[in-house]
Amino acid sequence: MSQNSSNHSNENCGNFLQKQSQISQDMPQAQLVLFNDDFNTFAWAIESLIDVCHFTFEQAEQLCLIIHYKGKAIIKKADISILKSMKEAFLNRGISAIIEYQ
Repeated sequence: MSQNSSNHSNENCGNFLQKQSQISQDMPQAQLVLFNDDFNTFAWAIESLIDVCHFTFEQAEQLCLIIHYKGKAIIKKADISILKSMKEAFLNRGISAIIEYQ
């Protein structure tokens, strides 16, 4: 492969990364927050975090402890379109959740 071809490839890669970065900056970022309550069990909250967010058992357990002792926790930061369905899934399970915009 010639040097010119390699340079052209590097330029294309750089342009692609710049475009991807700009797209990411244009997307509104938000965070999904879950709240502690007095009626959902740890087992149910852990199961819900595993099912909805695909966390490991250990991750879900740690988040439940944070929520329990601090009253709330940020569960995920992502584009709003991703978080909306996750929020609805938690609400459908009886777990208090909101989306905060950054």
